[in-house]
Formats: sequence, C-alpha cells, structure tokens
Amino acid sequence: MTAVAVSRKPAPPRYTTHWVDDWSALDSLREVWDALAQVALERSPSSESWMLLPALHHLAPASVRVLLVYAERPAAKEAAPTLCGVFPLEVLTRYKGLPIKVLRAWNHSYSLFPAPLLAVEHAEGALRAMLDWVRDTWPATTLIEFPDLRGDSAFFRLITDVAREDGLLSHALDLHTRAFFRPRRSADDYLNGVSTPHHRHEMRRQERRLRELGTLEFEVIAPGADVTEWLKEFIALEMAGWKGKEGTAFGSQESHRQYLEEVAGEAARRQELMLLGLRLDGKPIALKLNFVCGDGGYTFKIAFDETYSKYSPGILVELENIRQAHANPNISWLDSLALPDHSMMNRVWRDRTTIVTQLIAPGRAPGQLVLGAFPLMRALKRALGRGA
Repeated sequence: MTAVAVSRKPAPPRYTTHWVDDWSALDSLREVWDALAQVALERSPSSESWMLLPALHHLAPASVRVLLVYAERPAAKEAAPTLCGVFPLEVLTRYKGLPIKVLRAWNHSYSLFPAPLLAVEHAEGALRAMLDWVRDTWPATTLIEFPDLRGDSAFFRLITDVAREDGLLSHALDLHTRAFFRPRRSADDYLNGVSTPHHRHEMRRQERRLRELGTLEFEVIAPGADVTEWLKEFIALEMAGWKGKEGTAFGSQESHRQYLEEVAGEAARRQELMLLGLRLDGKPIALKLNFVCGDGGYTFKIAFDETYSKYSPGILVELENIRQAHANPNISWLDSLALPDHSMMNRVWRDRTTIVTQLIAPGRAPGQLVLGAFPLMRALKRALGRGA
C-alpha cells in the first residue's frame, strides 16, 4: 500500500495584546514597528513610528495609551511573536457631554489619518483581538470610537465588515465630505475646471499684480533636501499671522514646534515631504507643507504673509500645488484635511471624499444597549440644553 501524504492547514495564529503607557518601551520597537509599516493594510502615517513617537513625546495628554497586538504561530515555538497591530487610544470618561466611557483612536490636532496600523496578513485577527481585549478588560458599557475615517479607506471597510460578521452594534456619526484631489489628464485640464470663469480670471489678475511688485517665484524643495531653514521661515510666517496672535501657530508652543521639526525632518529623510513656496524678491509670502505617503498624500499646513492678503497668495500657492501634484506620477490622490465648509479648498479642489466616525460596542449587552440608546440620549441632551 502506498502512503499518501496529507497536507495539513497551518494552525491559525494566536493573538496577544500589550497595553503600553511607557513611551521608552515603544522607542525600542522602532525596527519591528517599521517592518510592520512595510506590510500594512494601508498607510496610516499617524500610527507609524516616525509620526506617532514624536506625537506621544510632545503632544499626548495623560489619557493616551497604545495597544500593541502580536501574532504567534503555535507551530513556530521558538519564533518571536510578530508585531501586527498598533492602536493609539485615548481613554475618555465622558463622550459628547454624556457619562459614557469610550476608547477613542487618538486623533490629535495634527493627525493625518487616525486609523490603526495593521499588517495586511493579520488585519482581521488583530482588529478582533483589540475588540476582544476591550470586551474582556474594560467595563461592559465601554464603547470604541474610530474618528474621521475616509469612507474609501481599507480600514473603514474592515471595521464595517468585522462588525457585521460578528454581530456588533455600530453607529455612524458626523458624516460629512471634505475637499479631495484626484488628478485629471493634465494640470491645465484640472485648473480650467476650478471654480467659476470669473474666479479663474481674478486669480490670474492677482498673480499679475503681484509680479508688478517685484520678482515673483514659485519654489519646490527637492526631495531629501535639508529643510531646517525652510521650517524656520514657515514657523516665523505662521507666527506673524492670525495663528500667532491666537496662540495656535507651531511657534506658539515649544512642544508643538519640536513635533513639527521632528516629523518634517524625518519625512524629508524618507523623501515623503513636499514643500512649496511663493516668494516675492526672495521673501516668502506663502509656504505650504504636504506629506506624501505611498500613492497619495496629505496637505498638512499652509502659512502666508497677511500684508499681501488682497493678492490671495494662499490660493496662488494652492494652484501651484495642483500643478506639482500633476507633475508627480506617484500621486494619485491628496486629502486636504480641511473642514467640510472650507471656502478656499472647496473652491480650488474639485473632488470630495466622505468622512465618517464609527462608534462600536465591542460586546453584547449592556454595551449594545448603551450604543442603541446613544442617539436618543444626544437628542434629549440637546432638547434640555435648548430649554435651559
């Protein structure tokens, strides 16, 4: 009798979690963390080491922690567990004015895309491990919020599918759209469709008037260049404007300035930084900073000299941004990160992307009962507020 070899399916991985509040422990994980980013479900720059570690060191309140998920193969007894998920989380004891405990994906004021970083091979397993950990470790009424997800993102599809397959109650909040960029056949084709003919004529007129004042030049900083001096100019330009007066400029707080310098410097080293400027007689009158990640990017910050406001230098550099994005074959999209009613971005960017916040009850009752009653509780709170 001939022996027949029987192929056996490898045993599914076992997932473990580690709740971290000591950032020095994360510093030592840079190598495996960066390896995870290379095999991620999608780029999640705010959860990658080069952006998250500076944010934790310079911006994080005491309520922020990081949940790490590891995968182990039972058959590979001597192999070290593989880091397969990084979840930056903020612990909220009140949520939208209601006494509800929520674990929220940390979405600080400089976040690009507040989704966790997940290995594509383990994305479902790592997400379910996180949901199981919340259900088993936290009070049964604890909810999870994933804010400001793009509706076309891989993580939004994943969390939607897992919630449906596992019978978890979820609730979509704060649904809106914001300005988004997708290239056309050419920059001219794109720009010829921006706003109205009257506005396009006005923008050309403003550029001509600026050129009458001196030598007007658009600049693009080469990838990998030293950006130290450019950042100093950007910080000074921002401080001289309304953000400086209101205390919201990067230069207003030392920790925020350090965050910008660290992430921009590292992005430049990775050749994932796109810097543009508009100069009049060598003096910067508008500067713009983008991050380019994978096949897309994020328009992060812009600053302009308010003494030239009547010439709209910010819009002029935005139009140059569109030209440069068309000139880069690696850019297939840009997210504006703008407010839904942002007048300038909605005028010059022709596309929109859907943004949604997902609230989930990781277990059954009573968490699902709390989430099910959440819309009613918010309505009652608004009604009582109006009656006060």
